[in-house]
Amino acid sequence: MIQIILEDLSKKYRVVSASEIDFEKIYSLYSSNKSYFDYFEMTPSKEHLLRDMTMLPDGCSKDQKHFLAFFDGDRLTAIMDIISGYPNKQTCYIGLFMVSAELHGRGIGTGIISELCGSLGRFGYEAVRLAYGKHYTAAKSFWNKNGFIPVREAVHEEYGEVVVAERRLNMTVTTNELSAELFLQLYTSVGWEPPGIEQIRTALKNTISTFTAYDNDKAIGMVRLIGDGGMSFYIKDFAVVPEYQSKGVGTVLLNALEGYIRKHISPDWAVSLELISSKEAVGFYRKHGFEERPCDWDGPGMFKMIR
Repeated sequence: MIQIILEDLSKKYRVVSASEIDFEKIYSLYSSNKSYFDYFEMTPSKEHLLRDMTMLPDGCSKDQKHFLAFFDGDRLTAIMDIISGYPNKQTCYIGLFMVSAELHGRGIGTGIISELCGSLGRFGYEAVRLAYGKHYTAAKSFWNKNGFIPVREAVHEEYGEVVVAERRLNMTVTTNELSAELFLQLYTSVGWEPPGIEQIRTALKNTISTFTAYDNDKAIGMVRLIGDGGMSFYIKDFAVVPEYQSKGVGTVLLNALEGYIRKHISPDWAVSLELISSKEAVGFYRKHGFEERPCDWDGPGMFKMIR
């Protein structure tokens, strides 16, 4: 089993085993997360927390259980339950993650998860897995934003309908580093008839931003963002290498693209993000909030090739 070194999980926070600190501090943070207990229609209790701190999946040993506390100075900031080497030797499972309620909305959870995933990848793990309530919108938004891709749905005997999600640790996305040659490679990998290299260079030069996904050093997907920067943005040349399709690469690329737009527009703006979907990808885009045309108030999308 790959070892987890607590001191290397975070550069910002001091990470210790929860068994080393006052249980009342942990319970105070745990019980402060009202939305969690409201969603699952539970009342926080010390007995339930003790069970979370000791419970293990079938077939796991005690040395795989890591119930952790994250401190910023002397302040307990977050708690996390990790099962190492579960459900396979290359994966870690997050059973519970809570940030102190008074610190919500400050990016602390995202920062902790980012550092955690980076460290676990350096340790040698390939993925992190977890489950959240199927209709728990806050959890879905948080984990999706942090690169966790739904892999299946399940019914838990206590928590009801859940979504099992996973983040691959060797997948990265670069911005504005897509060369014409790499564009051509990814474009043709999905069977598209490519334009000439000079036309590609011109298109890339006039693109707002490009996003390229990598599995370690291997390029596995790309997407271009074009538009006016103020009212309308358009998705073009969204391609994922066939052997990596249906593995969350598209979601990671789309999250990066949407994150770029949100970062570069005024907070009080609403802008449109548009595309033409292939028939096979309609379900993918629908799942990510895109509306189909025609509809009751709009006609179909249209295009014309000019030669």
